Amino acid sequence: MDVRISKKITALREQNKWSQVDLAKKTGLSQSAISYFESGSRCPNAHSLKELAIALNTTTDYLLDTQNSTLSRKEDK
Repeated sequence: MDVRISKKITALREQNKWSQVDLAKKTGLSQSAISYFESGSRCPNAHSLKELAIALNTTTDYLLDTQNSTLSRKEDK
């Protein structure tokens, strides 16, 4: 797995002062899945990536390192 994704997930979670359990609850994923993603031992699938981006108020592009801005996701109108 690309280590940049794991570092970004960890950094954004920590910026929000959330534990892995907190992020798991916000995404509907398990705490163990969050741990795997952050350690780089597993890569999130499309659904997990989307849920992480929503919870972390960012975009899947940012997590995948295809754009530079952390908070590019537009709020729903």
